Parts: sequence; structure tokens; C-alpha cells
Amino acid sequence: MAAIILYVEDDPIQRQLIAQMLEWGGYTVELAEDGREGVDKATSRLPDLIMMDLRLPRMDGYAAIKAIRSQAETAHIPILALSSLTGERDKKQAMDAGANAYFVKPIDLTQLLSILKTYLAED
Repeated sequence: MAAIILYVEDDPIQRQLIAQMLEWGGYTVELAEDGREGVDKATSRLPDLIMMDLRLPRMDGYAAIKAIRSQAETAHIPILALSSLTGERDKKQAMDAGANAYFVKPIDLTQLLSILKTYLAED
């Protein structure tokens, strides 16, 4: 069974491009357009991994990560923070919120697939 990845991204072009690439990589992809929807889908779908943009409407990625980490049923799910923000302060804030890793956009797709395999413990 394919691993489920929840991708939370407000930019429709980026969301579709990455989702298509993940599907080609053999993953099942759930999409959310904002932090609130991301938290709701994390709770209802219990994905194997979450890719979270940080600049999001309704609830930013930092708050969404904290909300996911605060719930027992979702606290264990690996979260990769993705952002165009390049500062150390931004990275620290994401890691402090509970992200497992921080990646600056645009992300190298080959690198992303390799990282996903690591977090999803695939052979």
C-alpha cells in the first residue's frame, strides 16, 4: 500500500506540480490549501508524512505544526517544513514548532524523493 503524504500548500501551481511528482513517485497524496485544512486532514486521514508550507492563509504553517504535534493521534507523524524563507530564525521557528526538517523552496525534486524514503523508512 502506498504511503500517504499530506501536502499543505496555498499556491495552486506549486501544489499541483509537487502532488503530481509525488504520485509519479508512487505515493498517495492528500492536499490542503491552508493550515486549518491541513490540521483537519492530518487528524482525519492520519497520513504517513506531512509536507507543510509555512506561509499559509487562515492558519500559518507554524501554528498548524504545533496543532498537529499537540494531538496524540498525529504527534508522531513526520513533518517537513517547506518555505521560501531562508533565514536561520525562520528555520529555528519551524523546528521549535515541531517540524522534523526544514527545506527552502524551490526544492530539488530528486532530493525530496530521497528524503521522503528516509522518513518513510522505505527500502
